[in-house]
Amino acid sequence: MRWVTFCRVFFIFEAAFAAVLNLYVLVTVWRRRIDSNASTYRIGITVVCLSAIVQSLLQCFTVTIHQIHDNVYTLVQLGAVGWIRAREACILATQTLTFLMWEWIPAACILQYLALCRSHYSAARRLFIAYTYCLVIICVSSVSISAIMTAISGK
Repeated sequence: MRWVTFCRVFFIFEAAFAAVLNLYVLVTVWRRRIDSNASTYRIGITVVCLSAIVQSLLQCFTVTIHQIHDNVYTLVQLGAVGWIRAREACILATQTLTFLMWEWIPAACILQYLALCRSHYSAARRLFIAYTYCLVIICVSSVSISAIMTAISGK
């Protein structure tokens, strides 16, 4: 078996395993009883798991490699994405979820801080504070995503 073929098959199985694992975490979190003070963690874990499941399923169709060299961003995608009619939509979704993966991280950290240091805040207030910051960051970075898609499509 050639190395490229091995890598493609490995990445597909890795992505499928990640989707199954995140689904297991999601089901486990919602099936178990947790303290009402820790219920905000359930929302945070749910958001991250759903984003990771969709990203993993997209990675089953494409192996994405990012490269930055001399201030030029290059995106190489291998796999079935070349045969998909809506390949630009698949590339956009993959890139969006890649950016989102890093932008959801502050919410979990902020939720943990608020649960430990501001326990008198309501659950709704904690979620609002944590995810408002992330949504602002997502809106700001959407400009970068649109610039990448413009460069990919050659328009």
